[in-house]
Amino acid sequence: MSHLSVAEMLPMLQAWAKRHAALSKQMEALAAIFGGTFEGPLYDAVWLTWDAYTEQLAHRIGDTSDCLQWYCNDNAMDAKAMEVSSLSRTIKVRTLRQLATVIDGSRL
Repeated sequence: MSHLSVAEMLPMLQAWAKRHAALSKQMEALAAIFGGTFEGPLYDAVWLTWDAYTEQLAHRIGDTSDCLQWYCNDNAMDAKAMEVSSLSRTIKVRTLRQLATVIDGSRL
């Protein structure tokens, strides 16, 4: 399978991020209904399904370094503006375009 370019990845990443925002909003609404905490089988099923979607997207775009999982979980979908280092430079990953560039570079 050929690798996708940054421009080809970007719409997929934008849709992924939009879905995450919508899902998070709904999960927050459920937490409010249940008094601020919402855990258990339904919570687990929702987020495990999200993880599976993320894994499939990662495979589709050629993310061999778990960049999507990192961006979503560790970098909180860019809220933390964490840095990533490669052999030649360090960048803060604040945008989906930067994430796509990191993924593209990680396949070298």
